[in-house]
Amino acid sequence: MNIKTYYKLFFILFFVHNFIFADALSDKIIDNIYTAIESSSTFTEQCNLSNVTLSSATKSFYNQNDDAAAWFEQNQIKPAANDLIAILKASYLDGLNPNDYNIEQLESILNAFNTMPESVLIPKTISCLDIALTNSFFAYTSNLIYGRIDSKIYYPNWSINRRKANLPQILTLIMQNNNLKEELAALIPQNAQYQELKNKLQFYINLAINNEHFPVIPAGPKLKVGAHNKRIKLIRQRLELTNYISQIAKNREYLYDNKLKQAIITFQQNNGLISDGVIGKSTINALNISLLERIKQIELNMDRLRYLPNNLGNPYILVNIPDFSLNVIESGSSVLSMPVIVGKDNGLQSCVLSSQITYLDINPYWYIPNSITINDILPKIIKDHQYLIKNHIKAFTSYGAHAKEVDSSNITWASVDKANFPFKLRQDPGQENPLGRIKFIFQNKCGIYLHDTSTPALFRSNKRDLSHGCIRIGKPIDLAQYLLANKSNWNKQRIQELIDAQKSKAITLLTPVNIHIVYLTAWVNDKNELQFRNDIYSLDTIPFNVYLPLTN
Repeated sequence: MNIKTYYKLFFILFFVHNFIFADALSDKIIDNIYTAIESSSTFTEQCNLSNVTLSSATKSFYNQNDDAAAWFEQNQIKPAANDLIAILKASYLDGLNPNDYNIEQLESILNAFNTMPESVLIPKTISCLDIALTNSFFAYTSNLIYGRIDSKIYYPNWSINRRKANLPQILTLIMQNNNLKEELAALIPQNAQYQELKNKLQFYINLAINNEHFPVIPAGPKLKVGAHNKRIKLIRQRLELTNYISQIAKNREYLYDNKLKQAIITFQQNNGLISDGVIGKSTINALNISLLERIKQIELNMDRLRYLPNNLGNPYILVNIPDFSLNVIESGSSVLSMPVIVGKDNGLQSCVLSSQITYLDINPYWYIPNSITINDILPKIIKDHQYLIKNHIKAFTSYGAHAKEVDSSNITWASVDKANFPFKLRQDPGQENPLGRIKFIFQNKCGIYLHDTSTPALFRSNKRDLSHGCIRIGKPIDLAQYLLANKSNWNKQRIQELIDAQKSKAITLLTPVNIHIVYLTAWVNDKNELQFRNDIYSLDTIPFNVYLPLTN
């Protein structure tokens, strides 16, 4: 045998050996993956991983791919594995918690793999690493798309249309196209408000890393311009940290001057407080909220923004419950704003939802809900049997098309009580009707709508959680004019004439307009100022772990 023939034979045998070795290794990995995903306990025992539960997406992914490894190829871990771990480590920047994705365990298995000689690659180690990476991938993408909070438990009355995603299919396509970073970036919510809150979160995280806590300001008497007090220095330090005011000379740091007043007014506005420049109890309480509490609040609100569709529409209507506000947004800017009254926090909370306004009612009838009939109106009827007649309320056998009116003066009210009230009540349009003169209709499971009110004086209150769930709005005619602008002959004057004539009329919009009713206690306004509001429904108190990266 000559030397050339020898080398040819050597290389052929070498490649055949490697091929057979790789093929045999691949089969063993498949067998290990199949065994491990049969049950979480098997996986935990085989891979020595504690507190790890395999998701249904993980099992589905391997079932769809014949239990083949996703992150391992040609005796090597794919670069995507290291990319995923780096992304998981940085997930706190999106308000997520890297500890939820078993980073330490992933890195431990990866290090064990990297220290193995290729000749002694252990199929069990490879399969464990592969499954663990896949499981963390799905935990992360699920949080990214659907949120960390279980809305069925903590937001049971919200009507949420979640973003849809086939996670196993997404991972399959990522592995086929080798585009992990691009695909994961596309799963992050794309609405501008989310990105702006994300920037503010980074600012607060940096504050928390570099400052153990805000200076705590003790309680005391109200402070006004001209006051000279030790507490003012602490207030200045707190405002300096969050860029409300710049540092001043030592001889003025205890003085409440006009520059500090302007900073306090801005702070009060950005926290939904009465903005009078007087530092009282509510302002001190807001100043004393800790950095970790603020980070949690920002992250919770980023999580709630995941429930919104990426395309909000243009224009769209945004009602923010804790801010008691409605804004019409066109091309990213508010073109119409007004105060609103929202539901009470006693079983009458306003519902979070996304829908479309399709028509509005001028001089609407009020079909009174049973709960209001029984709890609010019946006691008044029992005291005064003429109550329905005096308030232009009629009784019917039902709300159906063929319902018969019942003469309320002939009802024997002594035989009627909460357990026995067989009537449906409808109030005629007019001054006493709590829906006011205009009602705006959008389909939703919560049975709510926007409407005018017969008690406009309530809008003067700073805290306006006063309704039975529907949203009362402060400028109904302005909103009606805006929505009907592209419909011929429907200007403000005609709307007012129809109202004055007390004629009831439904008007269909030429183009439905998106409406999003949200619950945001933290967001960023048009001036790039971070806004905080009181948590009127106590939803910011739900369990939610905050993660801060370690520093050297």
